[in-house]
Amino acid sequence: MFGVDARDEESIQKLFKEHDMIIMPSLVLDKNTSDVLNVNADTIATELAINLSASKLIFISDVPYIKDLNGDRISSVNQNVAKKLFDEKIIFF
Repeated sequence: MFGVDARDEESIQKLFKEHDMIIMPSLVLDKNTSDVLNVNADTIATELAINLSASKLIFISDVPYIKDLNGDRISSVNQNVAKKLFDEKIIFF
């Protein structure tokens, strides 16, 4: 797992003040080796939202929807629903 350091946080907060939305690549710099790593975009979005104390995180995906065990569409997911889906092995983190 990567972290957002104070310099990163300040730069990102400045971008949000200047723009309505920012788009982040799913690439990170390994500060120990200087390697560029391809990281799961959901992981980056989640880490940023946590570290920047975001009030909301919205995912846009090419997956049309989540299905339950019966194959029925789940149109909205909150924390309780996500935990249930995770416990039932329908979704994975």
